[in-house]
Amino acid sequence: MNPALQQSPPIPIILRPLANSMNLRFDEFSIVEGGRAVVIGRRAFHAAMWAPNQTPVTLALTADCNQMSGVAGELKQLSGAASGALNPITEFCDLVPSNFLPLMPSIQIRLVQDTLMSLGSILKSKVDNQKASRTAFGGSIPNLSRLKTPSKCPALTPNPTGLCNTSDEILCREVGFVMLQLINGLKNLQAKGIEEMPLTLSNVILCKEVDNKEAQARLCVLQSLSSDASRDEDDAMGTLCQCAQVALTQMLPATKLTPILADILSQERSETLSKTKSILEFALWGPSDVTLTGAPRERELALQRWLDLERATVLHGLVRSRVELTVYDECHLMFLVRSNAKIMSEAAALLHNFNKLDPR
Repeated sequence: MNPALQQSPPIPIILRPLANSMNLRFDEFSIVEGGRAVVIGRRAFHAAMWAPNQTPVTLALTADCNQMSGVAGELKQLSGAASGALNPITEFCDLVPSNFLPLMPSIQIRLVQDTLMSLGSILKSKVDNQKASRTAFGGSIPNLSRLKTPSKCPALTPNPTGLCNTSDEILCREVGFVMLQLINGLKNLQAKGIEEMPLTLSNVILCKEVDNKEAQARLCVLQSLSSDASRDEDDAMGTLCQCAQVALTQMLPATKLTPILADILSQERSETLSKTKSILEFALWGPSDVTLTGAPRERELALQRWLDLERATVLHGLVRSRVELTVYDECHLMFLVRSNAKIMSEAAALLHNFNKLDPR
């Protein structure tokens, strides 16, 4: 299998010295001049360089750490694509000038005890803060409601399911892809036994390359190697399904998919997130030229033939081109590799039945 498809890829060679370093200090890192910190919840993200090897990294600073020092817990590579998880390379405590920290305005520079997480170079001075309010994914989600007219988006394939009107197709697919990444992140938490997170979604970040207007926004759920310091103490907590529903109904523009997704998320069952994911994937990448009528067995056979052909075509093209995968490409490939005819048939049936009841 292509290494890009692995959910937990190995730490890049350039970052291994950092991952293996003990007793790290803040003065080993230099904040990139001219860069602007991106504040998400109680974390401030800074583009920085690790001095020993001049390695570009992103520092996530959080005040009020306890007794941590050195490298804590299992070291994992930054992974925020198909899995939706944002894991630090390493984590340590040190004294840091307070002007680098979030939620601590002060004219006089002073040193405070701080938790630092090196996340690899995800910023590289290119993270777009989107200038949104805190109610929009902690100030990190783009204003998708502005996407009212179609524009050139080569990364987006034509809508396969016919769910969206032509004028709203791009908005529908942009929102659908953001939701898919969020659901991937929530399923990652669910697999680790985490059942709640802040309803403000203060531990979710959505970033995009400023220089590439056609790049897909990348959503990650922030995780720590130790305790979760990404949320305020007074943050209201909710179930993972409730958090997904808040994002869908309060933080993102309504689309044709909103009613059915909201209905499924409100059911709060063990399979709810998986069912939501299958509908989003089918809406984004499912077939448009396959007859889905007839008995369930006939429908599954037709979908399996389509899936086998699509896998062969896409994977063959990937091997020949050897291009660097975008987050959109990775999610598309994970759908092709992990989905099956039964899952797709159930998603198609849910969409078809809901459209009959609510033909808006």
